[in-house]
Amino acid sequence: MRVCTRSKRIVKAIDWVLWRMPPKDREAVERFLFRVVAARAWTPVGLTGVDPTSAMLAPFWKASDGGVKCETQATGALHCERTGDRYDAQMCFNLPVLRLFSDKALVGIVAHEFAHARIAARLGECWHEKMKVRLQTHERAADRLATSWGFGKEIDLMRKERDETVSAILYSREEEIRRVREAEITRGERRVRVLLDQ
Repeated sequence: MRVCTRSKRIVKAIDWVLWRMPPKDREAVERFLFRVVAARAWTPVGLTGVDPTSAMLAPFWKASDGGVKCETQATGALHCERTGDRYDAQMCFNLPVLRLFSDKALVGIVAHEFAHARIAARLGECWHEKMKVRLQTHERAADRLATSWGFGKEIDLMRKERDETVSAILYSREEEIRRVREAEITRGERRVRVLLDQ
């Protein structure tokens, strides 16, 4: 497992969770996860929303038979999808959302995501598709597994902070966050135009 983030809070939480996990589960998670990454910018959802996800277990695609297939949709947008079915596991953290949680709740988030990784490792090949089919069942199973590892208080605090604080902050700042993202996109488009004009 490669930790590809400079966030000291995330690295500290990962170290703490790995240290407290049962050795067999820790070894399985470290073998299963290819990398840990963190997004530094807000992730837009739809036209006006902001992704409230703090972290997730996601596939890290490997190009095996040509890589990517792209086609133009009726709206003119370009839709790309992977043609290979091979992927590793990666844990993706969303830094802007994580900053809204306390350190103890962050430990709960990491423990919950490591529990997802342990469950996915047991599922084996095509774990992502299997987990998507029964998403809510796997969410509850991850909480139970992390609680069995001794992270019950952290999981409860994570849920409490998400319901009472984080969701309200995200909702109240949604317009501001959307404007910031639009400005970032506009700056990026200008840089691309400048590069293309040269």
